[in-house]
Amino acid sequence: MRHADSRVARRKRGKRAIRELLVHGDLDAVVEHARDAGARRTFRYLLTCVHDADEAVRQRAIGATGPVVAVLADDDLDAVRELVRRLLWWMNDESGALLRVAPEIIAEILIHVHGLVGEYAKLLPRYLTEEPFEPSAHRAVYRLAVARPAAVAGVEPRLRASLDDDDPVVREFAGRALLQLERRAS
Repeated sequence: MRHADSRVARRKRGKRAIRELLVHGDLDAVVEHARDAGARRTFRYLLTCVHDADEAVRQRAIGATGPVVAVLADDDLDAVRELVRRLLWWMNDESGALLRVAPEIIAEILIHVHGLVGEYAKLLPRYLTEEPFEPSAHRAVYRLAVARPAAVAGVEPRLRASLDDDDPVVREFAGRALLQLERRAS
């Protein structure tokens, strides 16, 4: 029983430590934690933080997933593929655990693990019009338009259609992504 208790306590301390680093915006320390404690464990801690009540913590947790998973990719690219597949599964009704921000997390992974862009980037635009992923998918496409514009080439017509969406987040990130893609094309 003691062993299980110490494992639970260690997990709680790890989650609190990651959240505290996110509160202070210390991404370098989060990545260092991934190197020291393991990228998979740190990734799991970040996943708990994407549901935090604090918007800044949520967004920093999403942003930190890419660099943390890049640490894992250095040793095991197949493990990263498995993480991406698991995120895609969590976007499926059958999973029973819809992760609404999964498109953003996948985009952050693709930004930092270039070797997977060809395999997974083409999947993200599918979610631009799929409930409840529209806001996250638009943020994801915007992030890719900034960091890896070739990965979302050809998505402009779908983004233009989103400019009339009822959701202001969808409209904002559709506009931002279009601006980025147009700047790159000029």
